[in-house]
This record gives sequence, C-alpha cells and structure tokens, in this order.
Amino acid sequence: MALNAAIALFAAWLLLNPARDALRPQAYGAATALGLPGAERVRTTAADAEALRGIAVELESRCGTFFSLPGMNSLYVFTGLEPPTGMNVGNWMFQLETDDQLEVRRELADVADLCVVRNRALVEFWASGRPLPRRPLLAWIESRFRPVFRVGGYELLEPERPLR
Repeated sequence: MALNAAIALFAAWLLLNPARDALRPQAYGAATALGLPGAERVRTTAADAEALRGIAVELESRCGTFFSLPGMNSLYVFTGLEPPTGMNVGNWMFQLETDDQLEVRRELADVADLCVVRNRALVEFWASGRPLPRRPLLAWIESRFRPVFRVGGYELLEPERPLR
C-alpha cells in the first residue's frame, strides 16, 4: 500500500508541477537531478530539487521519524527514515475515518522525536476544493505542532511540548 501511495503522490506532484516537462527527452538533460536516494534518475526544476533536498536534510537531522500532511511517502525513501505507522496513505484526511485517525494519533503520541511535514499545495490538491473534515488527527496536528522550518512548499513541524 505504501508503494501505491508513493506513486500517487509522485503523480500528483507531476500534475501540479511544471517539472513534468522534464520527462520530455529534450528537456530531461536540461533539468536538475533530484539527487536523493531512490530517485537517482528523477530530474525536476532546480527550485523543486532544492526544496526536496532541503526538507530531506532537515528531517534527517531533526527527526527520528515523521508523519506527513498529506501522506508523502516518497520522503521516507529519500531520508531512510521508517514510517511511524502503517496507516500513512496519501489522502488520509479524507480516507481515514474517525476511529482510524484516533488509532493513528495514539500511535504517533508514543513516538519520540516525531515531526510532521506539511505541504499546503498538496493538501489543496487532495481536497479538490472541499473543506478538510474536522477529524481528530488533523485537529491534533494543528493543536500540538508548530512550524520550525520552511523550504519551497514544505513545512517541518515539531511538537510544541512533549506529546504525552
């Protein structure tokens, strides 16, 4: 399931991103190599490569693991960090019902050095103009985490205080 979510995230990124032009053979050589583990052949715009490398470096240096809003499972490959839960689907804000979100929140509350990565453009993509459901996991993230680093469209959030 994680591989499917990573593929869906990458497809969404391509749709939202002018870097999709890098897939054309004449543009591939002119695009910037992403330069991250698991993405050795991926090329994109210089700005997107810089943003993804920047968030990956911060995750590796600051966090034991992370959860993302929305699910951005390719970041686990890029950083080598293990997911804190198996329920890390891309569109979890809509896909996970209240009981599932409560379970994920319980699992995450026990994780030392947990961070959250948020990308508002990807959230908007998954929402497709709908308001996000006010369910417990999103409310918990919004109430317990604060941004400490921003690069490109990515925000790294850390807990304001211990989670337990």
